[in-house]
Amino acid sequence: MFKYTVMIGRAKMILRDISAEMFQVTTWIVIRIAFAVFGKLTVTGVENLDKERGAIILAPNHANDMDPIFMRSAMRAHSRHTPVYFVTYPLHMYPKIADNKFKKILYSLIPFGIIGAVPFKKGSGDYGVTLSAHINLLKSGRSVCIFPEGRVTQDGNLGEARGGVAYMSEVANTPVIPVTIYGTFKLGVKDFFTGGPNVRIHFGEALRPGDFVDKFDLSENRYKKAASEIMSKIGETLNKWDSKEESNDAEPKQ
Repeated sequence: MFKYTVMIGRAKMILRDISAEMFQVTTWIVIRIAFAVFGKLTVTGVENLDKERGAIILAPNHANDMDPIFMRSAMRAHSRHTPVYFVTYPLHMYPKIADNKFKKILYSLIPFGIIGAVPFKKGSGDYGVTLSAHINLLKSGRSVCIFPEGRVTQDGNLGEARGGVAYMSEVANTPVIPVTIYGTFKLGVKDFFTGGPNVRIHFGEALRPGDFVDKFDLSENRYKKAASEIMSKIGETLNKWDSKEESNDAEPKQ
């Protein structure tokens, strides 16, 4: 009986992988075409993903509801790290937290279960329980994306990191790739037709758990402190890009 239960569980996971990969490749094609025709998508650091042979944790900043799709579209269409599984709110919450009617309808229609969305367990207060499904994914060799801030920024600035990303990295012994996303704050579908969006995405060098999680720190906030190191890496890249934009704006027009 146990043998059949294990076989059924593996079959379900394979089907989940296939459905998530199909959806993500389809959106990859759509997003790449949209940027090629109506805007610009600049991607750097993909070689940092290629260096990693096992599972990885992708840790981007969060400025737009579309960031998961943009980030996945910045990766290769197929790689050893796809499909990517995303840490999400419990699925019933999305229609409630949507800030307009379009999003409420959209969130109620999206088949989250087959696109790579894996909700955390709300209300436990224990990372081991809250992120248990995602830790199991990492230990099985699958890659996971978690937004360290835990929510979309409301003012365009980086928010305070939560500790979940550091906890997952340490417990699953998995490297973290800091991912910097620039140019998506308040970006909407209409901007592809009116403004020509210019989005940049950079995949940083991998951080091993020992690089940023202090094993000698026994304080209550040790994982939040560690996660703030990831956000610092993202902030460094954002500051470089902001400085470059300012210098370009200051140059006299010919």
